[in-house]
Amino acid sequence: MDWSVYEKSLRQGNYDVAINWSMVATNPISAYQEYYLSDRAGKGMHAGHGVNSEELDSLINSFGQAGTEQEQQAILNELQTFTAENLPFIPLFSNPTWFQYRTKNIVGWPTKENPYIQPVWYDGGKRVIILNNLHLR
Repeated sequence: MDWSVYEKSLRQGNYDVAINWSMVATNPISAYQEYYLSDRAGKGMHAGHGVNSEELDSLINSFGQAGTEQEQQAILNELQTFTAENLPFIPLFSNPTWFQYRTKNIVGWPTKENPYIQPVWYDGGKRVIILNNLHLR
């Protein structure tokens, strides 16, 4: 299938089943915003499944006003439960990030101890941030 047809079909929800990549973000609410917010339908490649509502919009939008991490986690739990019960999409794998680097001469890479950014190859802006953090040992 031509890419433009595939992309248009995803944006418009014109499909029965599709295999697509998932949203990768440092905070899980970003993915739920992209998947479920009503105003994302037709704009992104993740919201074409047609599952959105005022209730979901309100829940997602309340995340930023939550006063504690526990309140935010409760919102995420509710969104996870909704996803599991309604299955508008099914994750095929956990989307780990593989990243390889060598610290013999250069340090400042994102690490488990200092995960200042997700080191993905496909996001040039993130590569610039990594480069700005690198320095000679």
